[in-house]
Amino acid sequence: MVKKRLVTIVGVVIGGLFLFALVAAAAGSYGSSSDPLVTLSYLTDVFTPDMDKLIEEKAEAQATELSASLDGRLSALEQRVEAAEGVVAAANYTALSLKSGEALRLEAGAELLLRSGGASCGAALTDLSGTAALAAGQALTANHLYLADAACAVTASADALLLVRGGYSLG
Repeated sequence: MVKKRLVTIVGVVIGGLFLFALVAAAAGSYGSSSDPLVTLSYLTDVFTPDMDKLIEEKAEAQATELSASLDGRLSALEQRVEAAEGVVAAANYTALSLKSGEALRLEAGAELLLRSGGASCGAALTDLSGTAALAAGQALTANHLYLADAACAVTASADALLLVRGGYSLG
């Protein structure tokens, strides 16, 4: 009986070792070049095209979003430049020549400097050089800077050279 038991135990141990060796041999071949976990054909035919498509879609979405953002910023910048151009234009003086009898209409806030000749105002102007108000019909003084408090007209009494800054029209 002991002998029978011993033979059974040895048989079970040998069978277990054989089974263990078989499992180890099978497990060792997984992931090898003969039995890979992921095949090269799967990577090249399925995985890579799917990833390329996904990356391309994400890149296009980001490009569209960036383009819209840049368009908005560019538009805002263009508006600021246009507004600044108006300020720069208003900051410069324009030289005008008037013949005797011609009129110049000034908008409120416009500045006027008589360089030569003669002219008179049709409404009140503030003389910034002399710090006095010039009444309607009074003659302008050469090289004095005048400010139009409201829309008014200046008429040349002789050929005149004027510098104007701000809104104006001839006639």
